[in-house]
Amino acid sequence: MVGERLSQAESNTATMEAVKSLKSNNTEAIKAQRKHRRFEIRTKVILHPGDCVERGTLQWTGECHDISKGGCRILTQKPLELGSIYWIQFKPSEDVKLDPVFARCVRGQLLRENAFDFGMCFLTPIELPEPKDSIEADVI
Repeated sequence: MVGERLSQAESNTATMEAVKSLKSNNTEAIKAQRKHRRFEIRTKVILHPGDCVERGTLQWTGECHDISKGGCRILTQKPLELGSIYWIQFKPSEDVKLDPVFARCVRGQLLRENAFDFGMCFLTPIELPEPKDSIEADVI
């Protein structure tokens, strides 16, 4: 009986923490946590697992839709694992030439079947070239 009440109390605490976490994942909360200005961009990316053992065996393709010194937003057709580290390679274009970077997947959203939106946080801030005709992004 006492153990049952303790488990119920732990469950209630875990539920409250989950609700608190969900509340902090809305658009306004995400924007308030940003440290760097974001720019809209459309460039192809290849994502690999962050560890060097699996890097050569697995890869995902996607498209980067906005970027800042601290992270980027990537759309993919397959889900990534939240909290995992990825090696991101940006396809060079006329406007953008970026070195590969390690990033942690910090946010994810299912947009529709086979369409996922992920927020990636770079492990080390990057230097961005001056944007040509880019538009500052308001929302991730």
